[in-house]
Amino acid sequence: MAGLSLQRHGFGWAVFGPDGRPVSGVYGDIGLAEVRLEQLADRAEAAARRSRRDCLSCGASFMSEGFHHRLCTMCRSGHPRARHGW
Repeated sequence: MAGLSLQRHGFGWAVFGPDGRPVSGVYGDIGLAEVRLEQLADRAEAAARRSRRDCLSCGASFMSEGFHHRLCTMCRSGHPRARHGW
């Protein structure tokens, strides 16, 4: 889970990062803290998948959400610039 952990903190629970510092607020309910842990882990995993790629249609460089995301926004929207490679 991207080095995140759930630990007691004060009178509740908090999500801690790999450096041992809290990365969330304190939750009195462990269930809410677990939900926040999952949200932060999902966000970290999504950020790790992002990378700069070249569009398979027009060749423009863009930030891809992952291997499945291979067309830039212009090409996905059908913008005329994309069809002509401008």
